[in-house]
Amino acid sequence: MIEKFTDEFKKGEINCAQMVLLHFANRCGLDKKMAKNLSVGFGGGMREASFCGSVAASYVVLGLVCRDDKKLLEAKFKEFNERYEKCYKSKICKEILEASYLEPKGLEKIEKNSLFTTICPRLTSECVEILESILAKV
Repeated sequence: MIEKFTDEFKKGEINCAQMVLLHFANRCGLDKKMAKNLSVGFGGGMREASFCGSVAASYVVLGLVCRDDKKLLEAKFKEFNERYEKCYKSKICKEILEASYLEPKGLEKIEKNSLFTTICPRLTSECVEILESILAKV
């Protein structure tokens, strides 16, 4: 799966949040266009190197799939967060990448080290894998 997301990041046509929501569009009752439009603003850490778009889209997926059972939803949010936090110490893009694309030196570091095509696809893939595992039980 990571190869698929790496290719998508290299193409640059959709962002991390869109990748997550598109992957689960059918399960969420969304058509592809709606999924893409709903998640466009989450990419790039909410467009400001802040809260990770892959995580934000994961929360949207959980909310849509578990919307009719608040207890289940809370349990799934908790499970997602616990599993995510085993892999990553932060949900903030500039902390995950250790650089902000909004700052010239940060963008230079990101481009020089290909962080958008290494770290981001791996994180997006891990979010999807966590969701697949969590939702298999729903």
